Amino acid sequence: MTRVLGWWAFVIAALCAFCILVAPKAESHESSTSYLKLDARADGSLNGSLDVGVLDLSWSLPLDADGDGRVLWKEVEAAQPGIGALVADKLIVERGERRCTFHVTDVLVTRHVGEPYLSLTFAGRCEAAGLLGIRSDLFFGEDSGHRTLFDVRSPSGTMAGFLMVSVREWKESQAPHPWTTFAAFVVQGIWHVWTGYDHLAFLLSLLLPCALTAGRAAWRPAEGLQVVLRDLLRIITAFTVAHSITLGLATLHVVSVSARIIEPLIATTIIIAALLNLFPKAARLRLPLAFSF
Repeated sequence: MTRVLGWWAFVIAALCAFCILVAPKAESHESSTSYLKLDARADGSLNGSLDVGVLDLSWSLPLDADGDGRVLWKEVEAAQPGIGALVADKLIVERGERRCTFHVTDVLVTRHVGEPYLSLTFAGRCEAAGLLGIRSDLFFGEDSGHRTLFDVRSPSGTMAGFLMVSVREWKESQAPHPWTTFAAFVVQGIWHVWTGYDHLAFLLSLLLPCALTAGRAAWRPAEGLQVVLRDLLRIITAFTVAHSITLGLATLHVVSVSARIIEPLIATTIIIAALLNLFPKAARLRLPLAFSF
C-alpha cells in the first residue's frame, strides 16, 4: 500500500509540475472588469451606462493631466469629450444590422470591489425593430484578461453575459438558454482559478498533506487511497463553496472590500497554509482554513 501511495504522490507531483510549465500567463487576482447596461426599447430609444475602472480608462486616455499620480475630478471633466469619443468608437451597438448612434450624457463616480470607477451614462437611437448586437474593443488591447459583463433589456426580455478578448461580440439571435449562460460563467470561474497563481498556491499548500496522516511528531503515509481521495474532495469542495459564496456576496454588493486590502490578505493566507504543513498536529485546521480563508 505504501508503494501505491508513493506512486500516486509521484503522479500528483508530476501533474503539478506539468501545470506550472504549461500554464498561460497569470493574471492578477482582481482582473480588469467593466460593466455594461443597455435598455433598447421598442420605440428605438437606447439608454444605458458603462462603468469602467479609472485605471483601465487611464490606459487609453491621459487622465492625469498634471502627472502628479492622482486623477482629480477636474481632470476627468476636462477629459470628458475624449472619454465620449473613445466609447463611441470602441463600443458598437447594432439593431436590425444597422449601427445605433449614442453619446455619453454624463460621467459619474461609483465604486466596484472597493475601487474607483467612472459610470458613463449614454443615450441614443436604434432601429425600432430587429435583433440587438454588441461589440466592444475597449481595453482588450491593453489587458488580455479584461472582461465586460453586460446586462441587456430589450422587447425580447432581459439577458446577461460577458465579452472577452476572444469573444468580443454578442448577438441577440444567439441569446442562450439560462443554463447555457450558467455553464459559460462556470467555465469562466474555472479559468479564473487556472490563471490565478494565488488560488493554485493556496490549494496546493492545503492538498500536499492529503497523501499523509498526521502523527504525534511527524507525518506518516495515509492508510489508503480512499482516505486520500476523501480528503482531497473535502478540501476542494470547502474551497469552492466558500469562494462561490464570497463571489455571490460581492456581485450582489452585500460586501465590498477594496482589492488593496484583499490582495495582501491573500498572500498572508498562502503563507499560513504553507507553514502549517510543517506542523502535523495542525492538519485538522486545513478544512476550516480552506473554507474561511
